[in-house]
Amino acid sequence: MRRDRARGDVRAALIAALLVLALGGTAAATPSDELALARDAYRQGDCPRAVPMLSVLLYPTPRLASAADLGEAHLLYGACLVASGDAVGAGREFEEALFVRPDLTADPLLFSAETVRIFEQARAAVAVRIRQEAEARALAEERERLRRYKESLIVYEQRPYYMNFLPGGAGQFQRGATGLGVFFATSQVLTAATSAGIW
Repeated sequence: MRRDRARGDVRAALIAALLVLALGGTAAATPSDELALARDAYRQGDCPRAVPMLSVLLYPTPRLASAADLGEAHLLYGACLVASGDAVGAGREFEEALFVRPDLTADPLLFSAETVRIFEQARAAVAVRIRQEAEARALAEERERLRRYKESLIVYEQRPYYMNFLPGGAGQFQRGATGLGVFFATSQVLTAATSAGIW
């Protein structure tokens, strides 16, 4: 009896292991396979089925490795959002698709006219943003270049050399050493006064 029970437990364990292996093989679909399923659902007009699959592939962290797959997933997700009436969300998805793949297009044979219109608006917005970012980057680089240039400058002041030989501390006043200029001027005046008094 005990032996029969042990054999039954072994059989149950083997059947459970086989079921796990069989189910595990079908559940381990790659992200590319999941994208293909979402693409098929979209082409069949079943956006309610495609949206959760695309959402899982894109958010919170993209699971697709290639830029082509990632761009297509954003495009399909945006097209489904257009179908559900969310034009703003669709525009964001199309911008994400265009940042990943700037050469991406919305084929009018595959997508509705509204989807193509919103996609082209997103393309124009992305082009403006890229141009503005390039201009800001160029301006920042120019400012940095000017800053480095200013730091590398060595300024030489040219003053008349003969001022060094004039009395009254004229040379010191010329170079901005007012204290020394006053000292020399005062001492020269006192010395001149003493000399004149002695004479």
